[in-house]
Amino acid sequence: MRDMLLLGMRRGLEEILDLFSDRRCLVCDAITGFGPIALCRGCARALLAERLAAALAPPAAAALDADLSGLAGVWAAANYASPVRELLLGFKHHGRFAALPILAALFCQRFRSLRPQYAPDIIVPVPRAFLRYLRRGTDLPACLARAAGDRFRIPVVRALRRPPAAAPQTRKTRARRLKLAPGAFRARRRRSIAGKTILLVDDVLTTGATAVAAARLLLGAGAARVGVLVLARGS
Repeated sequence: MRDMLLLGMRRGLEEILDLFSDRRCLVCDAITGFGPIALCRGCARALLAERLAAALAPPAAAALDADLSGLAGVWAAANYASPVRELLLGFKHHGRFAALPILAALFCQRFRSLRPQYAPDIIVPVPRAFLRYLRRGTDLPACLARAAGDRFRIPVVRALRRPPAAAPQTRKTRARRLKLAPGAFRARRRRSIAGKTILLVDDVLTTGATAVAAARLLLGAGAARVGVLVLARGS
């Protein structure tokens, strides 16, 4: 709750400042004029292209090399390419909070298209490391989960936590990620998990080690099925 309030305050300040200055594209810095327009036409077209490419791509589950009973599917809202990459990194590392509505809308559009085939009971975000959250002040998976939960009226449950000693996965090789992933999470609120169909939410899928480890833990804690939806899928 505190996270969303802080984001709301910062976004409100940005909107006030925007009234007195030209608005520039969040990706290429081209002037888009006054008002709430955050992307130029070229970047908006590129965003749509990446969304369509991800929607038409084969499900990502086959790329995980995981024989995990109960894993319903792994899907992505877009490819991890320009302009999605710049928007995501700008939000996570540079405090460009104006990117969040675009990213959340992209994520929710993909979720809406999946609902006829996969209707979760609850949404579970992949948790961030506490020290990383303190340093960045952002938690994109939690923001995406909350946006989808609010829009489609599905409860968001923080059913996973990261132990303080869990090593971050960033800049690790695939082999190292696969080795570290099983100890990256702990389950909590098991009564909220038992028997449920869960949508697991993360920002980027690369090796899939994080998604598999989190899904395996949820299934082991009693979840009936787990589907993974990420904002972007890397190569």
